[in-house]
Amino acid sequence: MSEIAGKRSVDARITRLLAVCAGAALLAAGCGGRAAPAPGMRVEWIVGRSAPGFDPDGPPDALRESLERLLSRGLTDDDTSGTVFPAAADSIAISGDRLTYTFRLPAELRFAGGQRCTAADFRVALEAGLTRTDHGTRAALLAAVRGMDAVRARRALPPLGIETPDSRTLVIRLARPDSLLLRKLSLPGVSTPWRRRAPGAWSAACGIGPFRVASSATDRWLVLVRDRRGRAADTLRVRFVPSAPRVRTLLRAGRIDLLWPPPGGLLAQPLPPGYHSTRSPARPARDLLLVMRADVPPTTHPPARQAIAHALHRGEVAGALEGEADAPRELIPGAAPFELPKFDAVEVSAWLDRGHFGRSFHVTMAYDADGFSPVARALQGGWSRFNLYVELKPLRGAE
Repeated sequence: MSEIAGKRSVDARITRLLAVCAGAALLAAGCGGRAAPAPGMRVEWIVGRSAPGFDPDGPPDALRESLERLLSRGLTDDDTSGTVFPAAADSIAISGDRLTYTFRLPAELRFAGGQRCTAADFRVALEAGLTRTDHGTRAALLAAVRGMDAVRARRALPPLGIETPDSRTLVIRLARPDSLLLRKLSLPGVSTPWRRRAPGAWSAACGIGPFRVASSATDRWLVLVRDRRGRAADTLRVRFVPSAPRVRTLLRAGRIDLLWPPPGGLLAQPLPPGYHSTRSPARPARDLLLVMRADVPPTTHPPARQAIAHALHRGEVAGALEGEADAPRELIPGAAPFELPKFDAVEVSAWLDRGHFGRSFHVTMAYDADGFSPVARALQGGWSRFNLYVELKPLRGAE
């Protein structure tokens, strides 16, 4: 079975591939006599982009989070229907006023290395990303927790409503009810315990399963193993191949079980026989942000930024992503929908005149080459119609 997929996380597809392989083995062994134990399953997952680093408290990244979900799990989880259920927690009790959540953990919860995982490890997970200076995702998700209004970057954490009465009990106290708290805790990293949380190589990623890292080679491959209670282990080999021609060669050779995400440009041509692609909407919907620096000419000048904004055809950009441009919507909770700048040649010309740019100017645009090359080219081509010349600067990995 071969599949090319695009989704928020890939762990469900990995589980399904292993289940299909196991089902085929059981069917083959069902004729005559007593069947031998099924051998361990092997799945080859090709990733069409550069390898992300291990950083459980880092900014949201769909690929990194998919790997993390295979290696560890938080207090809760959700399935493909969106239903939230206890994951690492044995039980969850919610007070009548919905301000106190009590999580009870299994007695023998352990990390992949054998060390015991306690309520203190989950408290560390909840608090670890609150003072990051590169993003505020964790603080925003846990904003309802008591004491969060006093959290400040680069300062010690104030007393928070996160308590561990004993090694198996975690209590979260809220300043106000949050009906989405359990769903937020299911997101990768938010309540996910790790033996060590420092950013680095995947060889240091030691979680509470179901898979563990067996071996790795920095930015080339990972081998993940799932033990099956004394039987042969399932093996998931993850290879990072950001080159579309190399991935197509592997497809022709039939050496791929799952490809996600595909490298840019791969799906512009028909797939080799035996493969098909599946698509599903991102959950939640994603925004594509164009960030214009105000400290580098010519975008130091507001008229330059206005000209660029009014020369952007959002429908064409969405088409490069095979998506649709959203209508104006609420960007800040409680605020009115934001009216995006209109695509208007007259406005572009007027802003060029106001900024005394003449008929054109030149800018450099950096972009993620692992997935946004078609978007960058679409932007470049669209702006060139208005004599706005954009030099593309592709970046990969940590850049």
